[in-house]
Amino acid sequence: MRQVLRSQAGILRALWRGVRHRRDVGPGDVAISYAGRTGPVVPVLAVLGVLEVVVVHVITPWPVVRWLLFGVGVCALVWFAGFVLALAQNPHLLQRDQLVLRFAHSDRIVVPLASLVSAGRRHRGGHRRTTVLEGDRLAVSFMGDTDVELRFDPPVQVAGQPRPVATVAFSADDPVAAVRELRSRVLSA
Repeated sequence: MRQVLRSQAGILRALWRGVRHRRDVGPGDVAISYAGRTGPVVPVLAVLGVLEVVVVHVITPWPVVRWLLFGVGVCALVWFAGFVLALAQNPHLLQRDQLVLRFAHSDRIVVPLASLVSAGRRHRGGHRRTTVLEGDRLAVSFMGDTDVELRFDPPVQVAGQPRPVATVAFSADDPVAAVRELRSRVLSA
């Protein structure tokens, strides 16, 4: 129940930030966006959602049920808008000595970068969940894909993970820019 309430609070926070045109990026942080692939799909789903609410409202013959379904439909559209906003407002963050990998408002994984030895592009798909730990590889995917891979020597302990990881993979809208930024800010230091 606590997780459901936290999720709903995150949706409301995203709606509030959306009205104010704010992103959750601090001063000195480099934002690495990951939700750009949703761009073409979101307007289509929004139009279909509105159309569904209207059609169900028109064809339902019982007034009480009609208005109940209308309310549920509007709440679902508001939740959808909040979730899409949360994806855009919570990019991954490259900070001074760590990489914060996020998924909307719900997942936040902090990866220390002290022992990072390489950063490169490597596309890998088929992840069934957002966060997957396979052996010593941690993947934080978006829509089942990752396209940036980091290698650590020695492996790093990531908070919330049961064992150290030698490889961390994540998704980025512009993997070339993400790798370039990681190399310039971390590997050069």
